[in-house]
Amino acid sequence: MNQQQFDLDFSTPVATETRQNTAPPPPRLSYWEHYQRVKTQLPSGAILFYRVGDFYEVMGEDAIKAVVHMNVKLNERDGVKTCGVPFHALDAYLAKLIRVNCTVAVCDGLPPLQ
Repeated sequence: MNQQQFDLDFSTPVATETRQNTAPPPPRLSYWEHYQRVKTQLPSGAILFYRVGDFYEVMGEDAIKAVVHMNVKLNERDGVKTCGVPFHALDAYLAKLIRVNCTVAVCDGLPPLQ
């Protein structure tokens, strides 16, 4: 195998290209906004579990309904009621809600660009 050695000089700044009149990237929807959009596509009364990092979050009225059956803490973030469960425990919490005849839905992913 042929290896090459390079002498790099990091003491001299490198000129960067500046772009004029570039439009900023489109804003991302907040989790709450995206959650509400997804909810409109579900049957009435369905509880939506929405993946945020390593947790599935339930928000708004869904969170208030879900905490009763899931035995988790109700939180509030930016004025929105929430509760969450670790992603690896999702099946157990879904089963608790299904046992009491709740309709549930699961959404993976980040909000899309507007």
